[in-house]
Amino acid sequence: MTIKSSLPAGTLSGAPKIRAMEIINELEPNQRGIYGGAIGGMVFLLHLVGVPLTGASMNPARSFSPAVVSGDAGLWEVQWLYWVGPIIGGIIAGVVMNYLYVKPAEKEA
Repeated sequence: MTIKSSLPAGTLSGAPKIRAMEIINELEPNQRGIYGGAIGGMVFLLHLVGVPLTGASMNPARSFSPAVVSGDAGLWEVQWLYWVGPIIGGIIAGVVMNYLYVKPAEKEA
């Protein structure tokens, strides 16, 4: 038994994943944009900067559990940031989306 035979298709070997991408490219009516790469790149950059500073926890629930289990006062001190930051970011994204895309589309209709 080899390592490659024990892995599910498309994991570390990569070959099945490439063929799957080719099939998706042939069958999708609309071409995919750069969105997946942009999101992946942002997650990469956040990890690159965040790991040395905070352990790169970008999920509020993932940050809450270690604070509860460890009881570390330092983790509780910054816990608000993991909850308030995404909420404010979501509000800002919603407002920007509304003014950049929704309002112009309503004017065209």
